[in-house]
Amino acid sequence: SVWNTDPAEDWKARAAEADIGIVMADEAATYTGSVAVLSSPEKGRSVSLLPTVLIILLPVERLRTRLGEILSRFDVAGREQLPAGIHFITGPSRSSDIENDLTIGVHGPGIVYTLLIG
Repeated sequence: SVWNTDPAEDWKARAAEADIGIVMADEAATYTGSVAVLSSPEKGRSVSLLPTVLIILLPVERLRTRLGEILSRFDVAGREQLPAGIHFITGPSRSSDIENDLTIGVHGPGIVYTLLIG
């Protein structure tokens, strides 16, 4: 399914029941391995947050060295030009309880792949 192609569809519910979500990265920072995904009417936030597995497509020309290079772009654009959501993804979430039992993928996908294109 392609996000927002059918106005009658409940896209958040579709993303929640999907096994795999595929998103196009807007930029990435090689130093931290973080990928920036900006929301828009054509790119729903739920696709990167709800499925069990996330596949991120990343064109190599969108690679930056550091996170600051990505953030400075938002400063230059100004507040009015910011999207509703800017998500930095650096892999599956990691959470530990008081006993130090590590759990991966509690919030969002448990498996994240990034495919470099180009």
